[in-house]
Amino acid sequence: ALVSRPNMEGDGALVEVADTLGALALLAKYARVTHLDRARVVGITGSVGKTSTKDFMVAAMGPLGAGQVHANAESFNNEIGLPLTVLSAPRTTRALLLEMGARFEGNIRDLCDIAKPNIGVVTNIGLAHAEHLGGRDGVLRVKGELIAALPPDGLGILPDGSDAVALAARTSARCLRVGTQRTADVCATVVSLDNDVRAVVEINSPWGTATVKLGLRGAHQVVNAAMSVAAAVGCGVAFSDAVGELINAQGSKWRMDFIQLRNGMKIINDTYNANPASVFAAIDALVATQGAGRKIAVLGAMLELGDAAFASHQSVGKYCADRDVDVLLAVGSEGSWIADAAEGLATVDRVPTSADAIEYLVRACQPDDVVLVKASRAVGLERVVAALTEADGA
Repeated sequence: ALVSRPNMEGDGALVEVADTLGALALLAKYARVTHLDRARVVGITGSVGKTSTKDFMVAAMGPLGAGQVHANAESFNNEIGLPLTVLSAPRTTRALLLEMGARFEGNIRDLCDIAKPNIGVVTNIGLAHAEHLGGRDGVLRVKGELIAALPPDGLGILPDGSDAVALAARTSARCLRVGTQRTADVCATVVSLDNDVRAVVEINSPWGTATVKLGLRGAHQVVNAAMSVAAAVGCGVAFSDAVGELINAQGSKWRMDFIQLRNGMKIINDTYNANPASVFAAIDALVATQGAGRKIAVLGAMLELGDAAFASHQSVGKYCADRDVDVLLAVGSEGSWIADAAEGLATVDRVPTSADAIEYLVRACQPDDVVLVKASRAVGLERVVAALTEADGA
């Protein structure tokens, strides 16, 4: 353990340093250039989709072999989690996959100084953490720190559209645009959705074209999947092999997690975090999910949106109405902003807390209903999912 005070106790060796966080970073930098000097490091950032893209990458890079791919656990994406991930990577690692989060300018630059990425993936630019980053323009600037850190022989994987121009201007490395339009270098198109909202996707790329069913749920996952394939090719995996493994992707906790209750009700647990783009995608998944019952959206606050908070919550309410959600249950004060804008919905109710949401749902839910539960992590709506599951005995 690294400690800053000599009187601390522990079962293992204690190394006293002046700055524990700085020492952790130095250790990880040393490991990167010595133990992991032959590894291809993939940095992954963006306003939404980082973890799902990483999960797809783990699958797509499976053909590299056992012990060759190492990725961060859960959301170890900050100045503590990233160095710990680097330090836990075995010497056999050929592809090191690192999510990079940011709440302030310079965060990603500092993470890149440790990780020295060869490949940079920006999933998209939105409003997540916009409160601290200076609005959407600030988000674009800070996420671009990853692309600016790439070496000349590196690879940038960017979201197709106008943001790609600004991002690509920050590097001399080769850049690929990934999106759903034919203008993209790597184009992902939804062919169909099954009853549990798993997409069959066609991927057109410079390396070939292939069609595959995805292991993670939601039509919005197709771009994440295509980005993971591009990164896998950049790490030496054949295109066809990478695409063929996408069906095996395993999702992380509380992200588009479908729970089938014994009474026929389905719960979509997407409670890990929330911003406008991810909420829209979750609502699309709710509406597309097959079920004879009602489509119920349980939505709470999207935090750290700064000046865009009120308008963003209202846009979610309007989206619920446009997508014909049957029931909207809004949780908390920010949830009321969502409810206020959901004009035209047959049933819109408000509750102040997650405990009240549990009481409401236990009383109101019917067999065969499909229930989406989503808000920012701090709201704690995972308790709603746990209560519904426990009440069913599942």
